[in-house]
Amino acid sequence: MQPGQNTMLPTTTVRFTADSAAPFDLSALVTDSTLRALSSEDFVFYNQPHTHGVRMGVGSVDIDLDAVHPDAHAVLCIASVDPLAATGTVFTQVTATLHDHAGAAIAVLDIDCTAAETAVICWELYRRAGQWKVRAVGQGYSGGLAALITRHGVDVDDPAEPSQAAGAGSAPAEDSPALMPIEPLDPNHILERFEMITEDAARSSGALIAAREFAEARLDTELTAAISDPATRNSPQAAEARAGAQRRHDTVIDEAQTRYRLDSAQLEHELRTITPLLPRAFADWDAPAWTSNTTEPDGASGLRIGELSAPHHESLRIPVCLPLPLMRPLRIMGPDTPANAAVTTATVIRMLSADPNLHLDVIDLSGTLHGLTAGLARRRGSTAITQADHIHPHLESRIASAELSTLDPDDCAATEARTRLVVLNNFPYGYDDRHLPAIRIIAEHGPALGISLAIVADDPSALEAIHPDLPRRSYTLPASDGSDWHDPWTSNHWAFTPDRAPTDTDHLARVLNLAAGR
Repeated sequence: MQPGQNTMLPTTTVRFTADSAAPFDLSALVTDSTLRALSSEDFVFYNQPHTHGVRMGVGSVDIDLDAVHPDAHAVLCIASVDPLAATGTVFTQVTATLHDHAGAAIAVLDIDCTAAETAVICWELYRRAGQWKVRAVGQGYSGGLAALITRHGVDVDDPAEPSQAAGAGSAPAEDSPALMPIEPLDPNHILERFEMITEDAARSSGALIAAREFAEARLDTELTAAISDPATRNSPQAAEARAGAQRRHDTVIDEAQTRYRLDSAQLEHELRTITPLLPRAFADWDAPAWTSNTTEPDGASGLRIGELSAPHHESLRIPVCLPLPLMRPLRIMGPDTPANAAVTTATVIRMLSADPNLHLDVIDLSGTLHGLTAGLARRRGSTAITQADHIHPHLESRIASAELSTLDPDDCAATEARTRLVVLNNFPYGYDDRHLPAIRIIAEHGPALGISLAIVADDPSALEAIHPDLPRRSYTLPASDGSDWHDPWTSNHWAFTPDRAPTDTDHLARVLNLAAGR
C-alpha cells in the first residue's frame, strides 16, 4: 500500500510487525474518533503489554478488533527507535506489515524516513459503518515516542521539548515538511479521493482542537493544585510547579500545532498535485479542463458544489462534491439574487459537463437565470420557461415522455427523456397548486424516470408544500458564503463556500460553450 490508501480488512484478527535497520520497539494506541487515546491504559508497549483486544507479542503486536473497547474507533500501530539505542539513531526506512491469523501478509507499507524520525505511525485500523478498515499512514515524528503519544492524548512524565520534537539542531518541521509522494489520480474514484482528503483534514483538525482542550484542562488542574495551599502558594516550589505546568501545556500545544501544519501541508500538496488533472465537473474554472478544448472523458461520477475551509488553516480549501446521478432533489438555499444565480448556473454547467446528453428545463419566471438560458438557447434539449401558464403542460409532457421511455426503451423518441435536469428557480413565487402534482412526481420518482430536480428556494417550508419530508430527503446547497458545515467524523465546524460560475461575460460564455459541447 501507499501512504494515504485505505481498504477493507479481510479479518478482524491481525498481527502487526515491522522491519528496519535501526533498533526499534513496537507499540499500539487505542483511540476515539479524534484519534486521542481512550485512556492511558490503552497505550500498549513493553511496560504495559496489553489492553482490551491488543497485546504485545514476541516482535509483534497482536490485535483482536472484535475485543477492543466498544468506544474504540481506531488502533494506531507504531514503530519507535529503541530508547537504549545509540544517541542520534533515527529511522531511514521502516517496512510495516499486517498479517492474518495464519501469518499471511495482508498489507505491506514501505515508509521512507527523511526528517530524522524516531517514531512512526505505520497503520490506522479504524471502524467505519460497523466494519473495520486499514489506512496506510507512514507519519513520522522526530520528537520520538513521547512526542507521538502526547500528540494523541497520552500524558507522559517527561514529554519532549518543542525543540526536540522538531529535531535537535534542525529547523522546525513545518518550515521544511517532508512531503509524502502523491498517489496518482484515478478518474473513476474522484469522489472517494476528495472524501479521503476531507476525512484526513477533519481528523487532523479534530486532534488539534482536542489537544488544545486537553492542554487547557490539565493546565487549569495543575495551577489550581499549585496554589491550593495558602501556606505554600508563594513558595519557590509552587512557582516551579506553575512553571512546569505551563511548560507541559506549551509542549502539547506546540507539538499539536506542528503536527497540524505538517498534515495540512501534505493535504495542500496533494490538492495542488491532482487539481490540474480534474475533469470539468470537478475542476476550478481556471483549470486546464476549462481553458482548453480537449475532449472530456465520458461521464463523471459527481460534480463540485463548493469548498470547505479548515477552521485553523485558511489556505487549506477542500472541494465538496455530490454523486451523480442525483438520487435526491437538490435544494439551492438562498434568495433570488444574481449572486445566488451564479451558484445555480455553476451547478447546471457542471452537470452538463458531466453528462453531455443531459437535457435541461429551466423554469425561470423572475429572469435571474437569463445568462444561463441565453447561453444555452441554441443547445438541443435545453428549454427555458418564463411564463407560469407554461409550467404545468410542460412538466406533464416531460413526465409522460419519461414514463414512456421506461415502458418502451427502444422508442427513440422517448429516449430523449432518459436524462433530464429540471430547475425550479425562485420557488414557490409564481408557482401555484396546479404545478405541485407534477413537481411532486419528479421529486419522488424522478431518479427512476431519469429526471433530476434542482429547486432554488430560500424558505425550507416551500419544499414541504411539495412533500412534508422533502427538506430532509434533499441535498442542501447553501448559496451564501461562510455557511456552517459539520464533518461527519469529528463534528467540528467548517466554513462552506458555494461554487459560483464565472462572472466575466466572456469567461462564462466559454465555459457554457464547453459544457454544451460547442
